[in-house]
Order: sequence, then structure tokens, then C-alpha cells
Amino acid sequence: MNGLHWKNTTYLLFLIMAIIVPTPNFSDDIRKPAWFFVHTANDVSISNKKNLLMPIERDIFGFTTHLYFRSHAYLKADEFASLWKRDKSFYSFKTHPPWAVLSWPQGEDVLSKEFKIKSSEVVSNGSAINYVIEYDGSFPDLFSQNTYSLFIEAECEPEGLNAFFKEPDCDCTENCEKICRTACYLK
Repeated sequence: MNGLHWKNTTYLLFLIMAIIVPTPNFSDDIRKPAWFFVHTANDVSISNKKNLLMPIERDIFGFTTHLYFRSHAYLKADEFASLWKRDKSFYSFKTHPPWAVLSWPQGEDVLSKEFKIKSSEVVSNGSAINYVIEYDGSFPDLFSQNTYSLFIEAECEPEGLNAFFKEPDCDCTENCEKICRTACYLK
């Protein structure tokens, strides 16, 4: 009888440990890396309370937040704006407008404004992008000859982005649960 009591106690202890100690779930992190894009410029203007015009001074940098399997891309203005054009896709910026934050220094402070980007279009003979934005409240005054950084957050990899990857070469992707890229860079 003593041996049976010991086995039951051990079984109960393992059952309690399995409930109390959480098991890490890496699959969601691997399958669903968030993407961020950064567009910087020295001048920004807003018109009609919904059009944010940013000059193109360098490529737009995109990167994943995933710790072990980072992906990144450098996109020209027309390549970046094309991410809003795909409407038949499961996940595109047109079907899921991304959130963005515009930040800039003012004196010793850094100011910012958060908004959604409904669409984008390359304008001024390819020298600027016009972002159509949606926000609450009023927009702060923007001064010329200042440094502006637009940070754009995507929940997943937008449709068409994989054509612009620089490293790593991801030709072994799959559409896991039709949500995001599967990290597949382990060799």
C-alpha cells in the first residue's frame, strides 16, 4: 500500500507542476513576426488635415522584430507605396491599414503623433510620398527644416514584401494559417 501511495503522490506532484509551470509557446513568435518600416525626411507637410507629404531622401527600411530570425528590406518609394495597392490579398496595407507614429525634435523635447495610414501614393515625380492618414484630435504644427521619422507598424508581413528582401534569402516560406511568414532561416 505504501508503494501505491508514493506513486499517486508523485503523479499528483507532476500534474500540479504541469499546471503551474507554463510551457513556452515559440510557434506563434516564429510564425507571426511584426514588421516595422522607417521613413525619414528633413521636411514634412500636412494638408487638408489628412494628407501627410514626406520627401524621399533615402530608401525606406523595413525589419522584423523577431529575435532570432530577423528579416529586413530596403524599399524604393514606389515599392513601398505598392504595399497599399494589393486588395485581393489576405493581409495587405489596403485591407489592414497600419498604425504609424511621426516623431520629431522640438527644442529639448521629442514630439510625436499617432495615426493610421489609409493609403499612400508616390507624388512630385517620384520625390515624395503622400500618406492619407486618419487620426484623433488635432495635428501639431510641423516646421520645415526639421528631422522627421515616420515609424510604421505592420502586424504581419504585407503581401508583396518578400520580393524586396535583401537578407536572409527566404525562398522556403509558407503561409501558416494564412497569417504570416514562417521563419525558415535555420540551415
